[in-house]
Amino acid sequence: MKNGTLLRSFLSEQRPAFAWVLLLEFCGSALTLLLPLLIAQAYADIFEFQSMRGRMLQKFGWQVGFSPNWLLILSIAILGKAGFDYARKCLKGFMLERYLVWLRHKLFAQHLRMSAQEYEKSGTSKYLMRFSGDLGSAQQLLGKGVLQFFADASLLFLGVLLMLVLNRQLGLLMLGCSVLMGVIIARFNLRIEQLEERRRDSKAGLLAFVNQRLSHIYTIKALNRERPEQQLFNKRVNKIQDLGRQYQQQVALLSALIPFFIYVLLLLVLGAAYFWKKQGIPFPQDVLFALILILLTWKPVLSRVMQIGLVWKKGGISLRKMANLLEKPLERGHELPEKRFQPTHLRVDLTLLSPAQKTEACINFQLQRGEQLHLRLEEPQQNTLLNTLAALTTPIAGSLELDDVSFTQLHPKDIRRQFAFVSPLFPLYGKNVLEAIAYSRKHYAKAEQLLAEWQQLFPDLQSIQPDTPLTERAMLTSTQLQLLQWMRAFLTHKPFMVLHDPYRLLSPIVCQQLQQLLQQHQPKTGILNITSMAESGIFIEKKARVLR
Repeated sequence: MKNGTLLRSFLSEQRPAFAWVLLLEFCGSALTLLLPLLIAQAYADIFEFQSMRGRMLQKFGWQVGFSPNWLLILSIAILGKAGFDYARKCLKGFMLERYLVWLRHKLFAQHLRMSAQEYEKSGTSKYLMRFSGDLGSAQQLLGKGVLQFFADASLLFLGVLLMLVLNRQLGLLMLGCSVLMGVIIARFNLRIEQLEERRRDSKAGLLAFVNQRLSHIYTIKALNRERPEQQLFNKRVNKIQDLGRQYQQQVALLSALIPFFIYVLLLLVLGAAYFWKKQGIPFPQDVLFALILILLTWKPVLSRVMQIGLVWKKGGISLRKMANLLEKPLERGHELPEKRFQPTHLRVDLTLLSPAQKTEACINFQLQRGEQLHLRLEEPQQNTLLNTLAALTTPIAGSLELDDVSFTQLHPKDIRRQFAFVSPLFPLYGKNVLEAIAYSRKHYAKAEQLLAEWQQLFPDLQSIQPDTPLTERAMLTSTQLQLLQWMRAFLTHKPFMVLHDPYRLLSPIVCQQLQQLLQQHQPKTGILNITSMAESGIFIEKKARVLR
């Protein structure tokens, strides 16, 4: 996907609004050139002297002279300019906000569908830049790089036409010098683009670094690692500072060159007029004054146009990174249609590799709804099986079926609708406890009711409220966290429940209560209990103590 594909795709969906914004920008540019002429002409008519603007308007067939009609025309133009400015600002602002929402939806949807292996390669922190600085640059590209550039370009185009009408030779000279100036400045923009891309990569790395450290801030404090972490942080910041100095140096040079070139154009106009006057070539004073007026009007416009490369480069880098993200491979099966069904039978025939011992283990079992099965596996094999059942990875060899339908024929969402998990691989997340255990807001009432019932069964949960914050340092015990995972699984009412070392951190009494809840739930649910070889003895011991 190319840089401009995202922008073109959005603009194609917003053709009417985009056309209106361009039309209003063009009309605003025309009024910007017209207003100074009208103001000067009204002034000249009030004090009854013939201005060069009056003679310019006479060339176009306009009758000039003292009349209140000029004040009326000027009033209409001023009101029209205000109306155009308001309308184009509103439409432009609305379009920019829609653009941000459109990009956010696409990026977040891509993250939810992207293959899990992409996150394993480089983590998740680096993608945060797509939702912060890159979105701002993409918005600037549309606002200043496209819409504002069209307004400025139309103003420059109308100014060039006016120059050519006033004096063809000087108009062509100004046009040629402007093109030469654009070529020179483009070289500076290329260097700035290279520096900006390096700065972006360094900032993304720093953001990932800070995000990782803040998520483990208590470990850093407990291990007394403030000094080495500060040194690592300083090293990254110094690198960004060095790149920033080079970048600011190039930007400052570009900012100085633009007004320099504009004043050079003014000097060329005055020099040409002086040379022609020495040669005896007639050169009207009003034309000279008009050209100077146009160039002065151009000064802020040319400054924006010549620096538009910075906006394009930054926006282009951001769009390229977003495009690269949107091209990341999706989970296998997303191209398949979704179909809702309630399977009663799970069949697994897999070959799992144990990285620690470099041996293969064959897993072959069947599980019906209403049955309970206990598997003892090594930890790497547990994780592989869990990720496979959650449709996060594909097995090296073997097959999985739900009612004789292979996993490869099912959409990932259809697979995940069948399994509820209690596993440290899939921890709780959310703003508070209620958000962590409920599937969505419409299930909050059921979640609150179940929490109240479980608080009667498990004293460990009595200190928890639905609005208890669930942060990195929420001070919840391991028993509370594991029980909340059990609640989350029970609330889903899915056909199969996968329990990953579910009793390891729990007391025998809690295990007994959970076993009773499972027996109540078992007639309509298939329960797969996965424990490690080392933990199986602990599990058996706890179970024996419960039975006693």
